[in-house]
Amino acid sequence: MKVGQHVECIKDHFVNQDVHKKIGVIYPRKGTIYTIREIIPAHLNPTKGVPLSLRLEEIKNTTVQFTNGTFEPFFSCHRFRPLHKLKAEDFLVVKDLSELARV
Repeated sequence: MKVGQHVECIKDHFVNQDVHKKIGVIYPRKGTIYTIREIIPAHLNPTKGVPLSLRLEEIKNTTVQFTNGTFEPFFSCHRFRPLHKLKAEDFLVVKDLSELARV
């Protein structure tokens, strides 16, 4: 994985997700395509046991107070699969804007 690469979220269940959502933390959703903004290697990661974590262009959270420090949330790389070459069908196409009003 590298910065700028597209990835698809394949696992979107997070510990304490309900608590963090109440304070405004945005989480990736399974099946959604994201762009890697930043890669956090293990030695810079305040979360023990996570070898590689990502921050995403499409999700920019503010800093949050966690038990292990205050920082912008990041997401473990095992929650994503790399997409090497995107095709048009990888993106949702809305043909009629009225479809959005029903969502």
